[in-house]
Amino acid sequence: MCPDVFEAIKNMVQSLIDDEPKPPLHIGEAMTCWLFIALVGRQSSTIL
Repeated sequence: MCPDVFEAIKNMVQSLIDDEPKPPLHIGEAMTCWLFIALVGRQSSTIL
């Protein structure tokens, strides 16, 4: 294998491993997640 392939694999693995801490969700993001879960749950219960 050529060095470029090893470099690409190394970069891919480093992009998957993220040591930087994530900030908490913004209240708008959390509200949208809960709304999505509620709507999906409601739709799946009406199908059955």
